[in-house]
Amino acid sequence: IINLGFSAFTTTVHADIPSATSVLRNSQNSPQTKKFIASALQAIRNGNLSLATILLKNGLRLDPDNGTLHTLLGVVLLESYDAVKAEHELRQGRLDGAKDQDVVPPLLQSMLVLKEWTDVLDQFPDPGSSDKGSLAASILRARALAYQFMGDDPNAVSSIDRSLTIRRDVDGLLARVQIAMLQSRPSDAMTYVNQALALSPNNPSALLVKSEILRYSDKKAALAITENVLKAYPHSINALLARIELLLELGRNDEAQQSVDSVLSL
Repeated sequence: IINLGFSAFTTTVHADIPSATSVLRNSQNSPQTKKFIASALQAIRNGNLSLATILLKNGLRLDPDNGTLHTLLGVVLLESYDAVKAEHELRQGRLDGAKDQDVVPPLLQSMLVLKEWTDVLDQFPDPGSSDKGSLAASILRARALAYQFMGDDPNAVSSIDRSLTIRRDVDGLLARVQIAMLQSRPSDAMTYVNQALALSPNNPSALLVKSEILRYSDKKAALAITENVLKAYPHSINALLARIELLLELGRNDEAQQSVDSVLSL
């Protein structure tokens, strides 16, 4: 079993999904395209990524140059752990007129998953201190993680703290957690993950990150959190893998094997 570690949470556990209001108001969308988009968004919310993929591909057959459809397909592919194809679709969506506020955050996530640290920094420059927009916060968050994985601790902290000043949300706080852990500051990491859970107590990404932090000091508590996540999200690959690792570390090998069989059957 491969240790997940904090590199597994580079993009947290989910992709940034454009808001329904933003994509449905896009003037380039025909009434038929809007139906595909609305149905796909509902499928994504329900966790039915296969249905969402089918709907979006059908929509693209009717409207192959639609930036919104390419963007949403990119998001679904990223959620499905296919970052290479996701980046392609998201870049195509941007070329075809998708709004940067919709397409850039998941594009940055796909680039981080693919370890394109230098490209993130080169293609998405610092937005500047005067820019207080939501997109600036997303860019600064991605730049912070790129800096961190390139070994530039000071710029990583500076960028993520600027991002959190603009928008203090769960994803930003979890990026701050990841940076703290990679800089060997577990106490700081626990502070930030608790802040994230204060904003969203049942957030599966935040709960799994908290489990990962506790893993080094209290494996039983970490396992309890992971199992609670699985009760709500029984098909979560990240939670299933985390549970297997914890069971092995606790010497509960038979239960770990049963979990491995469950993962292989998905």
